[in-house]
Amino acid sequence: MSRRALSVVVVLVGCGASDDRPAPDAPAPDAPTVVPCDLSDTVVTHPAMAPIAPHTECTVTTATVAIPSATHVENCSPIDYECSPPAGGSHYGSWAAYREYDAAIPWAFLVHNMEHGGVVLSYNCPSGCVAVVEALRAIRTDFAADRFCAPAVRNRLLIVPSPSLDVPIAVAAWGRSYTATCLDRPSLDAFVQESYAHGPEDTCAAGIDDATTRCP
Repeated sequence: MSRRALSVVVVLVGCGASDDRPAPDAPAPDAPTVVPCDLSDTVVTHPAMAPIAPHTECTVTTATVAIPSATHVENCSPIDYECSPPAGGSHYGSWAAYREYDAAIPWAFLVHNMEHGGVVLSYNCPSGCVAVVEALRAIRTDFAADRFCAPAVRNRLLIVPSPSLDVPIAVAAWGRSYTATCLDRPSLDAFVQESYAHGPEDTCAAGIDDATTRCP
């Protein structure tokens, strides 16, 4: 009798310990989703344009980015993109409205715009770059209206500052990236034209207008 009782106790304790203990390789609850950077077909050119300070050489880099997944995660949950700028991968369930912004937006919103075929025109000029912003505005304004867009949306282009960039100009679309240390309109215009509406979901609808402040 005592042996049976002891046996039952051992089984119950064993089950309790097994249920409470996480799997050995289970991530912590607040561990960020990591989107790896897998570049291919990288092309580097040096147009005869003036570099933007503090850079000393005009360098334009385009690349194809392998996209491992397109998983939607909860808005404002942590995501680490190894590519800068990111050009796909896991992202938030909401996307940003297609317009010009004066404050940074979490890239996980913008990646959702790319999934819909959008192109993100971003910049980072700590010393100021009026000419860059004006050029990006001209590209967005002159780009053709998109017949697939909702009445309130003209096309799927966004302009946004991004302090995380290590170059003054970065443009991203799903699976494609463009970075530059100078303003070279021919290569910039060509990239936007070639990359527009190439996301896995070719759709155009108004996004959230408070993406700059939604995540604390």
